[in-house]
Amino acid sequence: MRALRTTVALLLAGCAGGHTVPAPVPARPAPGAAAAPADSRAALASFIDSLANAPDFRSGHWGILVVDPVRGDTLYSRNADKLFMPASNMKIVTGAVALAQLGPDFTWSTVLSARGPIRRGVLEGDLVVRGEGDPSISTHMRGDAMIPLRDLADSLRAHGVTRIRGRVVAAPSPFTDSPLGYGWDWDDLDEPYGAGVDALYFNEGFAEVLVRAGARAGDPVRATTRPAATYPPLVIQATTVARSEALGDAASPRTRLTIGWDSTRAGLDVRGTIVAGDTAVLQIAFRDHPAAFVAALREALGGRGITVDGRATDTTARTDSLLSLRSPTLREVFPFFEKPSQNQIG
Repeated sequence: MRALRTTVALLLAGCAGGHTVPAPVPARPAPGAAAAPADSRAALASFIDSLANAPDFRSGHWGILVVDPVRGDTLYSRNADKLFMPASNMKIVTGAVALAQLGPDFTWSTVLSARGPIRRGVLEGDLVVRGEGDPSISTHMRGDAMIPLRDLADSLRAHGVTRIRGRVVAAPSPFTDSPLGYGWDWDDLDEPYGAGVDALYFNEGFAEVLVRAGARAGDPVRATTRPAATYPPLVIQATTVARSEALGDAASPRTRLTIGWDSTRAGLDVRGTIVAGDTAVLQIAFRDHPAAFVAALREALGGRGITVDGRATDTTARTDSLLSLRSPTLREVFPFFEKPSQNQIG
């Protein structure tokens, strides 16, 4: 019963969005006295009701279901059949389910396959990359999201491949649902926390754009992307301005930059003004996750001396698995998922 009370208390604290209320302590039975099951269940119900009915939550709604994990008996139910929009506390549930169903040593794999024969170091066809949603190919987890992709390139080079006549292409995704979460706001979809998910999932679904002003007003503005230097492509329409031209209401220099996807070029427009000598880092979510992953992988291959011709090839040719990359274990991924409340992995 003690473990059950602890579990319920944690669940209620999580559902309250992190706001904690002092929990009443149920009365302990006298030594040697064994409470009847009905009495224990009534005490549990009273305990949970006292939390849910606290004045702090007078304008809130609770949906609670407590089930005996061994017998399957319902121990407590409150609006259990109502639909609620989950918040970040849902990661506690999804994380627990992942641990229970997959186990702490579960890993994801990313597989490279050859669509066509390999002759004298040349793949006479496409290189196909198939993912399972590995969340660890990210700067947040690896220090540089390009590192695991360079590992793939090193392994391919070790297989003797130095040239790919065809293209680098994404295999069909095993994810059948929408890449976007239900109920996500359309005006948040360019933000990293609003990024979608896919089987090929690069840098947690977003890129950073580092913008550098010129030394003087009118000098060209330069910008680069990371972790991949070649994706997304950029069109820079920003201007370097003097500090005297960029004074805000508080008489302080202001850099005003925006980035946005240009559907006609499948790239990013960088607009606005930036103060001479200043730098700025902007973030934007990918619109096409497989394209982002493939572009980054091509960059990694090129960095390891593997040429990609990009020719159209026979897409019906036999595909043979060459190598795979295994992710860190689920237990190693967890600190990057639960603690910072990372939406996409959850």
